[in-house]
Amino acid sequence: MKKEAYEILKRSLTEHRELVLSGKQPCLAIMRDYGGRDHQEINLFAEALAERIPDRLMSSQPVTDDTIASLSHKFSEKTFYAPEISDFVVRSWADALGLITINPSIFTNRVASSDQGNPTSSKDSTVKVDDWYYISGGQQIGPIAESTMISLILTNRIDGETLVWCGRFTEWRPVRSAGPAFSAALNTNTSAPIDVGYIASTADTYISSGPQVRPWVRFFARWSDLMLFSMLAGVFFSMLYAPLLDMPDMLFGIIALFLYVFVEPVMLEKWGATPFKALLNVRVRKMDGRRLSYPETLRRMLKIWVIGLGLGLPLISLITNAMCYDRLKKKSITSWDEDDNLAVSHQTINFWRYAGIVVFWAVVLFFISVAESNK
Repeated sequence: MKKEAYEILKRSLTEHRELVLSGKQPCLAIMRDYGGRDHQEINLFAEALAERIPDRLMSSQPVTDDTIASLSHKFSEKTFYAPEISDFVVRSWADALGLITINPSIFTNRVASSDQGNPTSSKDSTVKVDDWYYISGGQQIGPIAESTMISLILTNRIDGETLVWCGRFTEWRPVRSAGPAFSAALNTNTSAPIDVGYIASTADTYISSGPQVRPWVRFFARWSDLMLFSMLAGVFFSMLYAPLLDMPDMLFGIIALFLYVFVEPVMLEKWGATPFKALLNVRVRKMDGRRLSYPETLRRMLKIWVIGLGLGLPLISLITNAMCYDRLKKKSITSWDEDDNLAVSHQTINFWRYAGIVVFWAVVLFFISVAESNK
């Protein structure tokens, strides 16, 4: 186990206790900001939060060894993690919450790797042909049954790159190469982490940086995209049937917003970004880094249209925008992204990108003033 991951958890709780304890996604986001991106253990900490381990620790004061053992056992049964991993996670939370003082020896466990040699049973030197082992969090876990392995895949506990071994193998190999039953499970589990080949093929080198809760950046990216679409739609309508442009501006805006609900999903599926999301370094992805499909993005946009933008109706839109701003600031995630387990990431915005937004809106205001003067 890595001491660095524990220290990230403790620092995150010290500086953002309320936000960290508010939910799995804010907890993950903050720990990643503090350097947890390179530590697999932060996912275990976030999963323990989802299983209410911190709440149970705080309600069980004083926390004793029996308390730790009981919660570790329950967490292990729920998640299929090895007992020593569950013990590490629960003790780390207890210490970070200030309920116990952790024993430094838990950081000295030997890290497993694919070149350790083949597993052996804890009872004798032989391994049954159908016994399975896998590596998680640097630990060799097993023996377990093939049906349990499939359950682990279907519940996202392990992915296609997890190293596994059974008595029929002469060496460790990734799950995706371990047999047809596992391949079928990976294909069934559409939310499973993607493999290295997919990452390489998409050439996705995006690494988030800077603050990750930026409601105003998201606001300007969305409304800039919408304004650009409205202008292009206006040009198209004028070519198609000019009298359409005589409708009231408010009605045209509501219609344009409705049409845009079906356009943004096309861009996110095909390119992974909209023009102004790309300009302002905003990225929307699944938690495993994959792009959203059109149906997934359309579902997200419909929620934004109703919950976030109030159907484009003037007063309602102002209220819904304010409510969503408040939620994002408090919980670090919008309701629609939390519901669909999506991640919105940001990178530091350079001066020229800000300048691009300013120039765009200056041009928009110029054309609006010209259009108003010609009425």
